[in-house]
Amino acid sequence: MNRVLVILVLFLAPRPQSDTLRVNTRLVQVDVVVRAKNGPVADLRREDFTIWDNGKVQRIGVFSVSDARPSKSQQVAPLPPGVVSNRMESGGEAATTATVILFDLLNTPIDEQPYAIGQLLEYVRSIRKEDHVALYILDNQLRIVQDFTGDTAKLSRAAARIKPSDVSGSETRSAAELAELLTDPDGLIGPEFANGVVAFYATNQAQRTAEAIEAIARHLGGLPGRKNLVWMSGDFPFAPEFAAVNQAGTRAHTTEDPLFLTSQVSRAVRSVSDANIGIYPVDVRALPAPDMRTVRAKAPLPPLPDHDAMLRLAGGSGGRAFYYTNDLKGAVSEAVADGEVTYTIGFYPAENAFDGKFHRLSIDVARKNVDVRYRSGYAAVDTQAMTETQRRALLADLVSTSLNASQIELAAHAEGQRAVISVNAADVRLEQQNNRRVGLLIVALRLESQKSSTDKISNIRINISEDQYRAALQNGLVFDEAVPGVQPDDRLRIVVQDEATGLAGSLWLPMPSR
Repeated sequence: MNRVLVILVLFLAPRPQSDTLRVNTRLVQVDVVVRAKNGPVADLRREDFTIWDNGKVQRIGVFSVSDARPSKSQQVAPLPPGVVSNRMESGGEAATTATVILFDLLNTPIDEQPYAIGQLLEYVRSIRKEDHVALYILDNQLRIVQDFTGDTAKLSRAAARIKPSDVSGSETRSAAELAELLTDPDGLIGPEFANGVVAFYATNQAQRTAEAIEAIARHLGGLPGRKNLVWMSGDFPFAPEFAAVNQAGTRAHTTEDPLFLTSQVSRAVRSVSDANIGIYPVDVRALPAPDMRTVRAKAPLPPLPDHDAMLRLAGGSGGRAFYYTNDLKGAVSEAVADGEVTYTIGFYPAENAFDGKFHRLSIDVARKNVDVRYRSGYAAVDTQAMTETQRRALLADLVSTSLNASQIELAAHAEGQRAVISVNAADVRLEQQNNRRVGLLIVALRLESQKSSTDKISNIRINISEDQYRAALQNGLVFDEAVPGVQPDDRLRIVVQDEATGLAGSLWLPMPSR
């Protein structure tokens, strides 16, 4: 089905002007955290920053400061009754920071889970109302336990619902243990067989974990301000261990191959980097000494095989890695505190800079004795970021998953058996052609009561004048879709995808029954 967007139906309050409004997909934005020993640095100016793209100094065209400390809280107009949105601040409070705590049951041994759950409970009981925190778990799939809130009671109840679970099975909960299980001192089962099974197991674990991180990146990608992903896990499955034999043919200790799952690490880093999300991996494995339950280890300890993956994920995204600590509450608190004050720096690379390669970013701050964190770079892609097959697969995945994507900001309300949908025009690539703006949106709809039915997919062709485009940047691109077959207490899954970039937004809309 092809349709042409020819009218704007305005039902939301006008969007406020901001120097961080994204009206050009070629704008590269970087969130920067600057902290001194006594806390965040909040008084820096545009001229205090210097940014390099692959070694070339760039002119800073966009600069803003987000301050989420209690005295700096802001209010925005809440959505009208009946309107839902995938924006985090839809309840009326301006969101300047967002933190997802991902509690990883899939990769954490069951005997390490109870203490980590207790530390998580201690943390959520101490949050402030301005701390927008969401709690997710990863077991056989990614699940929302509690979406963004500053309500301590809600988060505490949600954390209390997390129970220890041996998702992977007690005998095969890690690649290292599987290698030990499959090899024997008599050599009846050789390392080649063990390595093949371990490779399959490790690849599956890494794939599922990387997909969960990518889903969270799509969920947070369109949200303003600093985004943090605190990943509490007992294993970071991107460096599997293999069985090995020495020259005499006798069994040796398992050894690591840190490059084996480089592609999964790269996928995870790129997804969060593109979404300006800092990853904070927190190793929940307890230190052995009972008297070290609440303090950091004093002496250096040898690194574990997966610590390199933790450091790569944290360093590539501008976050921090926490390991060799039993103060898990403190680690999570430090990670969340990184979002208190953030600087957004943006620049427009030259047209020929979009070479399809990864560009390294470097930032200097004119302030001594500070810690500066930011993502390590960006993919300079000027054409469609994914193939048509990948785009269709992502669309199908977003229709079936419960986790909303926010790369394109959406709002919607129901009018009888029709859904009225508003799309933030700043999140869509609209090319200039003969003094007009043109583009294509793919819209997929599915009623919750019709899970097995074929989705309704529409192509919305946009062809508007420059005046209409400027109005759309303020008020949205709005269209409506018929929704037949609504059942009592039904919900409509709405996914809008930009055909040019593959970026998408999604939400659930409650539908009134006849």
